[in-house]
Amino acid sequence: PGPDQCRPLDAAPERRSRLPQTSATRRQQTQRPTPHQPRSRTRDRRPQLAAVETMPDGLLSQEHEAALAAAKQKLREENEEYIRQHPELRGAIRLLMAKLLDDTPEDLQQYVCEFFTDPDLERKVEEFMLQKV
Repeated sequence: PGPDQCRPLDAAPERRSRLPQTSATRRQQTQRPTPHQPRSRTRDRRPQLAAVETMPDGLLSQEHEAALAAAKQKLREENEEYIRQHPELRGAIRLLMAKLLDDTPEDLQQYVCEFFTDPDLERKVEEFMLQKV
């Protein structure tokens, strides 16, 4: 997607689950993909936890809190390892941070979207990484 195709984060498919659900959205999420609705080809890397029943006050039990904390830590470690294995990603993040500090955009979300959809991003990151060496 180009800069003109950036959309608000709350409209992104991966964020819809945080919006209030109606019976229609719950029904839509449980339906199997049809031929017109292909399955996602990317692996969901989020930690998979067993179904959790909350306590009457809506809080998690200590056991489930511990499992959630362990899953979050594992995911953080996997993400750090991925970034270590892909120096170009680290370079893109450093370039983005430098540009944010220089430009101080009003619409941060749009700025970041345009940054990552820039067709020349790879070249810009390579140049930035060479300057930093």
